[in-house]
Formats: sequence, structure tokens, C-alpha cells
Amino acid sequence: MKRRVKTYKKREMTPARQKELQYFCLQYREWINKLNVLYPSVKSQKLDSASFASTNEINDDTADLAIKRAALIEKIEMVEKSAQEASPDLWKYIIIYACDGETFGYLQGTLKIPISEASFRDIVREFFDVLGKKRN
Repeated sequence: MKRRVKTYKKREMTPARQKELQYFCLQYREWINKLNVLYPSVKSQKLDSASFASTNEINDDTADLAIKRAALIEKIEMVEKSAQEASPDLWKYIIIYACDGETFGYLQGTLKIPISEASFRDIVREFFDVLGKKRN
């Protein structure tokens, strides 16, 4: 018996791709926490070998820190801008729903989201579509 592969009708996204994007989004808060921990500070360069050797390896901790922070900021902005493109008014709800794993019941009961569940799910699908295009 063949298994039917479901796709989003207009977006041609398979369930595997959707799960990949969902797990990508679930790392959002982790990236924000890492960004807060990797506070930018100036450090001196370290020489790993003797100063007279021809193959000195210089470690620049400040540059390494800047590279790590830039990569985290890029990922965070990718998720936030994708949510803003999907819905400029509801992008914060999309972040809470997709990145924090909260249910629509939580959004409706606690945060008083001003939209129906079916409409919101359409916006979330649009969000994953935009995010998928940006990740390629």
C-alpha cells in the first residue's frame, strides 16, 4: 500500500519540510539566550606557539565572538522578518505560536488574539512558506 504524501495545496511543501522549519523555529529562544550570553567584549589576541616560530597561530577571541553573534542575529532576524512578511499585524503571535510551541487556545485565552483559528493557521502556513524560501 502506498502512502500518500500530503502537501500544502498552493505551497508544495511536504510534511518533512514543514517539520524541518518547525524545529528550526523551536531554536529561536535558544538563539536569543545565546546572544545574551555572548556579550560583546574586547579581548586581546593569544599566541599559541612561540613568538619566533614561522607558523604562529593567532586566536582572535573578539573576532570569533563577533562571527558567532552575527550568525545568531542573522537567524533571529530571518525568523522575525518572515513572520512580519506573513502578517505585519500578527507577527508576534506567530513567533509565540511557531517558536515557543504555544497552542492557539493559549493565544486566544491569554493573549486575546483578534482572529479566528482557521485564519491564523493560514497565516502560519504563509509564514512557513516565506521562511522556507529564505532558508533555501
